[in-house]
Amino acid sequence: MLILLYGFLFPLKSSGAENAIGGQKYTAHRAAELWLDVEQELVFGLETGGQFHQSMYNFTAYMDGFLASPVYRIFSFSQGTVVQSVADLTASFTAALEAGRRADALALAMEIHRALIRWQELDGELADSINGAYLHLFLIFTFLMAVTTLAVWLLYQALGHARKREQQGEVFSREMMLALEQERSRIARELHDTVAQDLHYLALRMGKIARVSDAGERNAICAEVAAMQKGLIRQVRSICDTLVPPDFIFQGLPDALRRLCYDYGKRTGIDCRIDIQDTLYLGPMTEEMQLQCFRIVQEALANIEKHAEASEAIVVVRSMPVQKAEEGGAGVFISISDDGKGFDPPVYRPGAGGFSAGSASAHWGIRGMYERAAILRGRLGIESEKGEGTMVKMEIPVSN
Repeated sequence: MLILLYGFLFPLKSSGAENAIGGQKYTAHRAAELWLDVEQELVFGLETGGQFHQSMYNFTAYMDGFLASPVYRIFSFSQGTVVQSVADLTASFTAALEAGRRADALALAMEIHRALIRWQELDGELADSINGAYLHLFLIFTFLMAVTTLAVWLLYQALGHARKREQQGEVFSREMMLALEQERSRIARELHDTVAQDLHYLALRMGKIARVSDAGERNAICAEVAAMQKGLIRQVRSICDTLVPPDFIFQGLPDALRRLCYDYGKRTGIDCRIDIQDTLYLGPMTEEMQLQCFRIVQEALANIEKHAEASEAIVVVRSMPVQKAEEGGAGVFISISDDGKGFDPPVYRPGAGGFSAGSASAHWGIRGMYERAAILRGRLGIESEKGEGTMVKMEIPVSN
C-alpha cells in the first residue's frame, strides 16, 4: 500500500522520485552515472585533481541527499541495505584515498561499482512491481466499471419493463372497465328492445281479456299471451346463456363451442355447423384463455344473427403448425364464416391507437373481439365483401 500511495503522490521514473525540497531526482541510475565520473578520474590517476574532487563531491552529496530524501524512507524496506552499503563503502573509499592507500581505494571502488549494480537491479525489480500493481489496479478498476455499467443497464432495462408492465396494466384495466360498460349497455339495450317491449305488449293483451265478452276472442288472446310468455322465457334464457360462461373445468373449449353452435342454430334457425380437428391441441390453455376464445366466437355468431342476414354459419377449429405459432410451439386457429350480405370491415391498427375512421369502427362487438384477441397475444382478422359473406379468422398461441 505504501508503494501504491507513493506512486500516486510522487511520479516515478524507475522507482525513484523527486525530492520535494530541492527538486533533485534520486534514482539508482543517476547514482551510477555520478560514480562513473569518479571511476574515470580514478582510472586515469587524476584523484588529486580538482575535477576528481568535484565528481567525488557530487556523488557523496547525492548519496547524502538520497539517504535524507522521502524516496529512501519509503523504499528503505527494499533498498535500505544496498544503499547503506554504498554509503559505507564510499566513506571507506574516501578514507583510503586520504591515507594514500591507492590499492585499497581501487578495491573499494570495485565494491562500490558492484553495489551500485545491485542497487540498479533492485530498483528495476521495484519498478516492475509498481508497474504490475498499477496494471492490477487498472484491471480491477476496469472490471468494476464494467460491472457497474452492466448493473446500471440491467436496472434501466428492469425499470423499462416495469414501466411497460404498468402501462399495459393501466391499458388492460381501462379495456376491462370499457368492456364491462359495453356489456352492461348491450344487456340494457337487449332487455329494452326485446323483453321490455314484449312485456309491455303482453300487459296490454292481458288487460284486453277482461274487456272482451266473446269467448272465442278471449281464448285467442289467451293463446297469444301463452305463446308470448314462452317466447319471453326463451329470450331470458338466451340472455342468461350469453352472460353465464361455460364451465371449462368439466368441459373443454371444443364441447363448449359445439353446445354454442347447437343452441345458436336451434334458437336462430341459421344452419350453424362446426368442424373441430380430432387431434386438436390446446396445451396449457387456461380457463380464462378458453373463455376469451369462446366469447370471440359467440360475438361473431351474434353479429351474423343481427346483421348478416345469413342462412348458414360455419365454425372451424384447427391446431396451428408449429412454425405459424408466433410466441410458442403450438397454437389454435379458429374461423367463423357466413354466407350473408357482407360489409366493409374496419381496419385495425394496433400501433396506431385502434381502428381507422369509418362507420364500422364504431361497432363495439368487433372492437371487443380485437381486444380479446390482443389479451390472448393472438391475431384476429376480418375478411368480407358486400354480397360475398364474411369470415373472421383468429390465431392464438397456446404455449411458450
